[in-house]
Amino acid sequence: VCSSDLAARTARAGEELAAALARVDALTAELAQTRAEVQRAHRASAADRARLADLDRALADADAAQRRAGQLADQVSDLATALARLSGQSG
Repeated sequence: VCSSDLAARTARAGEELAAALARVDALTAELAQTRAEVQRAHRASAADRARLADLDRALADADAAQRRAGQLADQVSDLATALARLSGQSG
């Protein structure tokens, strides 16, 4: 094998290695960017789940308040009926 052949092969191998390393660097950067995007999506998803949990609690509180308002309305009605009876007995 001629030394010029060996030098040419070595040069080509070096160029191929440099191109492969550049591709690895590009893929590594792309992977880092994708990981960052996934992390942002996970954080956004967690925030959305927290907001949904807050809304669920608010709905439960609203339901409880509505039930309590119904109970109070029933009590007012009962008191009005009792007052009407008492007014009728004293009159």
